[in-house]
Formats: sequence, structure tokens, C-alpha cells
Amino acid sequence: MSGEPPQRCQYKWMVSGVYRRCGAGARWRLIGKTQPYRCDEHRLLASDLPADPLTRRPIRARPHRVTDEERAAYLAVEQRDQGCMAPRLDPAAGPCSGRLTRQHVKDGPGGPRVTDEAHLLMLCEHHHIWSGWATSKAALALQRDYLRRLYPEAWAG
Repeated sequence: MSGEPPQRCQYKWMVSGVYRRCGAGARWRLIGKTQPYRCDEHRLLASDLPADPLTRRPIRARPHRVTDEERAAYLAVEQRDQGCMAPRLDPAAGPCSGRLTRQHVKDGPGGPRVTDEAHLLMLCEHHHIWSGWATSKAALALQRDYLRRLYPEAWAG
């Protein structure tokens, strides 16, 4: 009994927020190792499946190498900020924890990522990664205002 397929088709679809099952009593086929049993009407064809669904490709062929200009900008920002900027920009941000990280502040949504002193801030891991503070709209506005005051020529336009 363990090797036999279930009595009903495992095909599901959404109707008004509720999953419905096929319920057809047609012949069953096991498609692949991970696909559920389905009736002939709802079975997946080989053409419906990706050629090799388990193939994983890296997003980037090779890691980004930090240039000398970027390294100089990182060091200048570390000297300028002297620690996490979140509590200085927003007193309600809470306490810091974790190591220091660099936050790239873009001109706006979808803008290019620029690595220079005028677009970088130092933040702790808590504010940059864990709490989501760095990417909230209010925090991004504070970060942009701070950098605009320091580097008006880079943020003009």
C-alpha cells in the first residue's frame, strides 16, 4: 500500500482564497521524485518543467574586488564617523551591537550605488542588518540629509 498512489489527484488550485483539489479518478502517474501524483488531465509534461531545475548558478561569476579608490573612501568614512551613526542621526534608533559595517546611501530608489565619502555611512550590524533601521524611509531621509549637509556639491542635482 505504501508504493501505491493516493486515491485522489493532488492537483490544487486557488478559488476565493481556498485551495480546491481536483478529485478526478483517472489514471495516476508519479512525475519525478518530488512531484505529487496527478491525474492525466493535470499531470505536468516534461516540456512544462525547467531543463534542469536543480542547477544553481551564482549571481556573480566572481566577487567584487575592492579598488584603491574604494578602500580610501572606506578609510576616510571610518575616520569621519568614528562609530555607528544611527544613534546620532536618530536618538530613537536604540542601542548599537555587532561590528561596524558600511552603508551605501543612494540618491533615491533605484539609483546607482556610488562608493565615495559622500554616499557612505558607518553603521553597526544591529542598525544596518538586523533591525532594518538602515532601509526604513525615515532613516534613509535622515542619512541623506546628513550627507547632503556634509557634501552639498556631490548631492546637488
